Amino acid sequence: MHYLFALSLALFFSAGIQAEFQQDEPARTPGPVQFSSPLAGQALQGSVPVILDSTGETFQGAELTFTYQVGSADTWFLIYESAEPVSGGELVQWDTTTLTDGEYTLRLVLTSPDGSQTTLVVPNLRVRNYTAVETGTPVPTNTSGPGDTPLPSSSPTPSSTPIPATGTPLPPNPAQITNQAIASSLAKGALGAIAALSLLGAYTVLRNALRR
Repeated sequence: MHYLFALSLALFFSAGIQAEFQQDEPARTPGPVQFSSPLAGQALQGSVPVILDSTGETFQGAELTFTYQVGSADTWFLIYESAEPVSGGELVQWDTTTLTDGEYTLRLVLTSPDGSQTTLVVPNLRVRNYTAVETGTPVPTNTSGPGDTPLPSSSPTPSSTPIPATGTPLPPNPAQITNQAIASSLAKGALGAIAALSLLGAYTVLRNALRR
């Protein structure tokens, strides 16, 4: 009899303690649904993992699409579609090498068990497979505050003014033909021609004389 009473009392206190701990435990609420990859403004190259952060919430389906940032906001191209429950993690590897370099927008539509839908959009995704990725904005340097004397910047050392080089006259060319040499050659040629004509005339006169 005493044994049964002690056992009932122990069970009563155990149930009370368990109920107290259950009341003190905070209720868990689903965390915000968001992308952890890729992020807005990110430069993409090659295959990019599309990772969903959906802590504490499970969806019945998902549809992942993309569109061009400019000019075709109403046209979405399918990347991934699932009718299986989705609770976060990597959904798919997005191959960006098949796209033209430019700016794109990613959209994920999640369907809840009650039929409602949640839409996530990641804008300004810069695909840069065939063009250079833009360099980041340089970090501004600290400017001197009031009372701070800036250090003098080093000034360039002036270089000496170069002296123009004077040209050295070249020696006379021995093969150069002067006007005097040309005139002398023409005169010798004329005298030679006259002598040849004189000899030809004398020969002609002598031959005619012998024939007679």
